[in-house]
Amino acid sequence: MRKEFLVCLFSLCCLLLFAGCLQTDTANKPTAVENVTESKLTAPGTYNGCYQMVLKRDTSMLQLNSAGDVITGSLFIKPFEKDKSNGTIKGKLFNNNVRLFYTFQSEGTVSVREVFFKISNSKLIEGFGETVVRNDTSFFVNAESLQFNDDVSFNKIDCK
Repeated sequence: MRKEFLVCLFSLCCLLLFAGCLQTDTANKPTAVENVTESKLTAPGTYNGCYQMVLKRDTSMLQLNSAGDVITGSLFIKPFEKDKSNGTIKGKLFNNNVRLFYTFQSEGTVSVREVFFKISNSKLIEGFGETVVRNDTSFFVNAESLQFNDDVSFNKIDCK
C-alpha cells in the first residue's frame, strides 16, 4: 500500500513539474525583436516619402516621416476583391531595418500588427515570419528568423 502511495505521489509531482514547465508568461516575456540593439543611421530623414507595392492586383501605399530614428506615417493596403485596411504606423529605424506597428481598422475592428522592412537602396523589403497574437496586437515570434523576399517590396515613388 505504501509503495502504491509513493508511486502515485511521485507521478503527481512529475505531472505538476511538467505542467509548470509548459506554462510561459508571454505577457511579460520580451520578443527577440525587443532585444535587438538599436543604432543610429548615417542619414536620418533619407527614408521620408512615399512607397508603393503592387503584387498582381493587390496594391499597398506607405508614407514615411522620420525624425532621427523615430518613424511615423500611414499605410493603406488594398487587396484585390478583399477588404482594404488603412491606418497609421509608428516605429524605429535600426541596423538598416524599420520596425513598425501598424494600427488599422478593417471590417469594423481595430487591430495592431508588427511590420518589419529591410532597407535596400530605394526599396523597403517586407519581412515575414511566425507571429503570435497578444490582446489586439500581432507580434513576430523571432525577428532574427524573418524571411525577406525582394519580390515583396515597396518602391519609393513621388508623393501625390
